[in-house]
Amino acid sequence: MNGSNQRLALVQEMTRNLFSLHQNLILLKKQIEDESKIVFQKVYSDKLQDLIQDQTKFEENTKEVHRLNTNAIISINTWHEWSNNPSNKSRIFYPLQYQSKKKNIKIIISGINQEIIERTIENRLIKEKISSWEIEVKRLAETTLKESDIYKDYCNLLTEKDSLIQDITYLLSTMPKINAIEIDLADAQGMDHLFDQF
Repeated sequence: MNGSNQRLALVQEMTRNLFSLHQNLILLKKQIEDESKIVFQKVYSDKLQDLIQDQTKFEENTKEVHRLNTNAIISINTWHEWSNNPSNKSRIFYPLQYQSKKKNIKIIISGINQEIIERTIENRLIKEKISSWEIEVKRLAETTLKESDIYKDYCNLLTEKDSLIQDITYLLSTMPKINAIEIDLADAQGMDHLFDQF
C-alpha cells in the first residue's frame, strides 16, 4: 500500500470517526435541551418561594404605607379641628396647649414620614429584585447546566470534532484527487460529500 492509499484509508477512517462524533453531538445536544428544561424548572421552583415572599412583603409595605398616610391625615385633621375650635381658643391655657399639641403632632408626623420612607425604599429594592429575578433564575439554571457531566461531555466532543476536522483538512490538502476547499466537514452533508469523492 503506497503513501497515497494509506492517507486515503486514514482520511476515510477519520471521517467515519467524525461522522460518529457528529451523531453523538446531536444526541448530547438533545439531552442537554431536555436537561436544561428540567434544570430551569427546578431552579424556578426553588426560587419561586423567594419571589412569593418578596411579593407578599411588597404588598404588606404598600398597605402599611397607605395606613400610615391615613393616620397622618387623621392626626393633622384632628389637630387642625382642635386648634380652630372657638371653644378651645377661648380657654386661658390655649396658647400653651396649642404649642404642646403642635410639637406632638410634628413628632408624630415625623415618625410616620420616616416609616413611610423606610417602607418605600424597601419596596423599591423589592421591585428591583423582582425585575432581576427572571434573569437570576436563567443564570442559575445556565450555571447548573454548565456544571453537568452532559455539558462537559458535549464540550469535549466539540473540541475533539474540531481537532479531527483540522487533521482531516490537512490530510485532504495533501491529496490531489480530493477538492477539500468545497467540503464542509462540520455537518453530515459535508461528510457525505467527502465519502462520495473516495
